[in-house]
Amino acid sequence: MPKDVSARDEGSTLKRYAERFTAVEINRTYYKHHMERTFLRWAASVPDDFRFAVKLHRDITHIRRFTQMGPIQAFLKEVSALRDRPGPVLVQLPPKLAWSEASDDVLEAMREVYNGPVVLGPRHPSWSDGDVLRRLQHVRISVIAADPPLIIPALKPFGDTAPATSGHMANRACTGHPATKSIYG
Repeated sequence: MPKDVSARDEGSTLKRYAERFTAVEINRTYYKHHMERTFLRWAASVPDDFRFAVKLHRDITHIRRFTQMGPIQAFLKEVSALRDRPGPVLVQLPPKLAWSEASDDVLEAMREVYNGPVVLGPRHPSWSDGDVLRRLQHVRISVIAADPPLIIPALKPFGDTAPATSGHMANRACTGHPATKSIYG
């Protein structure tokens, strides 16, 4: 946030952010596990229509290589303290993690225990295969399209994250320099 907006006397950064936006991605959940009271405090500091997109912890995606459901269930329990404020669960996969039957099984199992929106950020070209994309759509997993593209051919974003939000939360990630020409319009 600009310095003129982030003055200390205006409250927490999250509270100030919530005065200007309706959703935020919690990137901290990717790096650190949080206590229930932290999620409760975050939820209490924002308006009722504000949503949190939580990023799945890197231990699940990068260390365990997205092969075990137990840690995902523990993560979902952890973020359930956000109560009625969750947006999508963001699953950022490592660049060398190719699609596999094991990762497909985990996504399907995740859908069996979590009905909220799930948005996948694949970075390995195997995830752009037509059969894989149809499978993701079948299990209601949205896909992030990065700009500039992280996978060639570039993925087009798909999926509907609207049911868990008060408006539409775009499943598009823009990275790189602001002057970079968008391929998505």
